[in-house]
Amino acid sequence: MSQFANLFSSTRIPRRNKDELKSHWALWPLKVGDVIEPPPRHILVLRKSQCYTVNVFEKDGTASPPDVLEARFEAILADKDITDNRPHHSSPIASLTSADRDTWADARSELLLDRVNERSLQLADSALFALTLDETSPSKLSDVSRAMLVGDGRNRWFDKSFNLVIFSSGKAGLAWEHSWGDGIAILALFEALFKSASDQSPRRPSFTRSSSSSSSSSSSSSASSLPQDVSRLQWRLSSSSEASIKEACVAIDELTSKLSLSVFRSNLLPRAATKKSGFSPDALLQLSLQLGYSLTHPEQRTSPSTYEAASTSAFFHGRTETIRVASPESHAFATTFRSSSASASEKISALKAASARHRTSSIDAASGKGCDRHLFALRSQRSLSSAPLFNDAAWKTWSTIRLSTSTLASPALEGGGFGPVGPDAYSVGYGSSNEGCHFSIAWWNGREDQVDGKRLKKGVEEALNEISTAVARK
Repeated sequence: MSQFANLFSSTRIPRRNKDELKSHWALWPLKVGDVIEPPPRHILVLRKSQCYTVNVFEKDGTASPPDVLEARFEAILADKDITDNRPHHSSPIASLTSADRDTWADARSELLLDRVNERSLQLADSALFALTLDETSPSKLSDVSRAMLVGDGRNRWFDKSFNLVIFSSGKAGLAWEHSWGDGIAILALFEALFKSASDQSPRRPSFTRSSSSSSSSSSSSSASSLPQDVSRLQWRLSSSSEASIKEACVAIDELTSKLSLSVFRSNLLPRAATKKSGFSPDALLQLSLQLGYSLTHPEQRTSPSTYEAASTSAFFHGRTETIRVASPESHAFATTFRSSSASASEKISALKAASARHRTSSIDAASGKGCDRHLFALRSQRSLSSAPLFNDAAWKTWSTIRLSTSTLASPALEGGGFGPVGPDAYSVGYGSSNEGCHFSIAWWNGREDQVDGKRLKKGVEEALNEISTAVARK
C-alpha cells in the first residue's frame, strides 16, 4: 500500500493554486551537512487552541513508556499559561488551517518571515500526527460526528494526515485529511489501534489533573516550565497575521453554522443475515439510499447522480474509482417500490436486478473498469476541457453529484462521515454490521427546497423497512 508512506509525519502544505503534499518520512534519512537528521519522534498536541510538541519516542528509538507519556500530557493539562487563559495566548493559530487554501498560503508566507514561526511550522509539519485534547464531551451521535469533523475549527491542525481527537469523556476518533490517502489506509490504522487497546489490560492513570495542577501552581508559567520532552510552540504574530487569524475564525464559524448532520442507527438489514438471504449488504444499503432519496424528492423524475468510492489499491499507487450507483435498474427498483400497485414478486424481482447491477458496477470500478477517473484526466487536459462532451447537458447532470457516499465498516468503528461536496448534495457515510446498519448524513442548510437531510433520514428509514420486508418475503 503506497499510501502508508504518508500516514505519519506528512502534511498538506498550502500553496497558491495547488497545495504540496510533504512526507518527512519520505525525506529520511535527511543529511544536513555532515549530520544525518534523526527521524521525527514527536507529535503535535492541541489543547485550548494552543500547540505543543510531545516526544513519543526516546532518543534510542524506543517508544516512550505509558507512565512517561502520562506525565508529559499531564504537564500540558496543568500548563498554567493556558489554564489561566493569558491574553497573549488568545490567538488560535490552528484556525488558519481551516481557511481557504490560497488565504492560508498567503498567511503562512507571512508567518515564515519570522524565524520563530518558521521553526514552529517545521515542527508542526514534521510531527508524526496531531493529537487534540478536546475540552468538550459530546454524547449524541450527531454531536460526536460534528466534533470529529470540525469541532470549533480552532483546536485541529487540518493540514496533518490525521488528528486523533480525544474528548474529556475518553471517547476518541480520527479526523483525517484526504489528499494523501483513502479510507482503506486509515481503517487499517483504526483497526490496529483498536486491537492494541483491546489486548491491553486496563490500567489506572499514575497522575490526576488536580494533583498535577496543584504541584505546578508555584512554577513559572513560561514554556520553559514544561518537561524537557514537551514544548509549547512559540509564535511572533504581526498585525497582519493576527487579522488573518480573526478572519479565519469568522469564516469557520460561518461555515459550520451552515452545516447540518443527522446520524442514526437501525437494526434492519444486519450484515450476516443479508448475506444469508443472497444479497450484498452494500448493495441493499445503497438501494435504501436510492429509494430514500426518491421518497424525499418525489418531484424529481430522474435518479440522483450518485458517487460511491471503490478502492483501486490492488493497482500500483491505486486510489479510488467511482461506483455509479444510479442505473436503469436502480431507477426501476425505486419506481417499483414506490408504486402502490406493485406486487411482492415484482418488488423482489426489481430488488434482485438492481442489486446484481450494483455488484457488477462495484467489481468493474475496483478492477479499473470505471470511467470517472479516465474522464477526469481527459477534462484536465487544456486541449480537451472545451470538448462538446463536457458542455453537454447530460454531462452536467451526470457530473453534479447529489448523493456522495462512502462506507467504512469495522468493529473498531462506531460510525463515520464527511462534509457535503456541493450546495445541493448530501454526503452519506454508512456501514453495516451484524447488529444492523448506521448512516451519517451531512448537508448545507438553508436550501430545504433542494436538500433536507431530516427528510432524507425519514425516507431512508422507510426504505429500510420496505427492503427488509421484501427480503423477508423472498
